Amino acid sequence: MKRIFGAGALDLLPLPGGFAFAAAETVEEKQVVAFNVYSIDKSKLSSVTRAVYQMAKFGQDRKNVIQGVKDYLNCMAVNLPDGHILLAYPDGKAKIVNDDGHAVWKGEFIYKDHGPAALVVVGNSLWGSFPESNCLLRYNLRGMREDLRLGGNQPNFGEPFGLFKMDEDDLLVCNRRMCAIKQVNTQSYTVNDYAEFEEPVLDYAKIGAHEYVRLKSGIYRL
Repeated sequence: MKRIFGAGALDLLPLPGGFAFAAAETVEEKQVVAFNVYSIDKSKLSSVTRAVYQMAKFGQDRKNVIQGVKDYLNCMAVNLPDGHILLAYPDGKAKIVNDDGHAVWKGEFIYKDHGPAALVVVGNSLWGSFPESNCLLRYNLRGMREDLRLGGNQPNFGEPFGLFKMDEDDLLVCNRRMCAIKQVNTQSYTVNDYAEFEEPVLDYAKIGAHEYVRLKSGIYRL
């Protein structure tokens, strides 16, 4: 593995030709947040403004959406098949908004008093990871209602955290406690090993032919 960035990375946002991420840094004994973009072709890491990071996370044409987001660092943004965007927070509160920023749906994603660590659309469903309950939940996109649970007391996951859609049938699940990535087939619900590490796995992304992972110690290229 090749390390791209050290400890402190807060997320991993795939972009065409690279990825963006926020990072916590200490400047003059104060904790600050810096924003970065990595170019795969140039193998170059560059500092960017908060506005550039927000556009990478919420979309370049979603200025009205961004203005309605108070906690943009912890907010999860998921593009839905109908063109709307789902905004959700770790406490489970969520809403679906249009390009004008107006909410067309409000609700919660909560399981056993906890919200999701990540949300991703696979096929016609929304999948969420719940590390405290050691499970994945599937929601119907029409009513945003839970219709399937994977994990729980089964040993398939170990604090599932980041999610990445490989294709229309397969989902990669990063596990903090298990220190591994699992591959879930969303049609057969089978769970297989994908990669193992020596520390907690927080996020994964495949960009073109390149694979990247965010571990506790930083962001790496596999």
